[in-house]
Amino acid sequence: FAQSPPINWVLFFVIFAACFIVLLVVAGLLWMIKMRIEIYRRNQRRIDEIEHMGSRPFPHVWLELSNYHLVPHDTGGPTPLAIEPCSNYKAGIFTLAVRLPTGGRSSTPCGTSGLAVASALCQLTTSQLSLLQKPGNCDHSENRKTTLGRLLPFLHRN
Repeated sequence: FAQSPPINWVLFFVIFAACFIVLLVVAGLLWMIKMRIEIYRRNQRRIDEIEHMGSRPFPHVWLELSNYHLVPHDTGGPTPLAIEPCSNYKAGIFTLAVRLPTGGRSSTPCGTSGLAVASALCQLTTSQLSLLQKPGNCDHSENRKTTLGRLLPFLHRN
């Protein structure tokens, strides 16, 4: 070692800094590529979920929108169009068709809708619970679909 030339410290630090900068640039490029791949996968997953939700079967519901005062009130109040029970069957999401106020007129102003769809989290009654709760030997979704007609007798389904 006595015969080795002295180290040029300036050249050493320049080469070290250049290698470090190249390493940072390569790491940054790899990180950007990784982020683009993750964004692409997330968008593809979102598109697949939207297509899956759009391809689900759904029933048709006919609503009777006659004059409120002319319709007999034997249903006992508003009934939901759909009920989606929570996992514990103590509450559920109720979806209702709501007639919007007309301001004293017979119909809503031109260009506005007189009907809205509203959802609320409600507590299930014992009668609803007996119709919606999963029996031991039947599939959950099939049971709910077959018993929904008994729960909502005023709807005409296709």
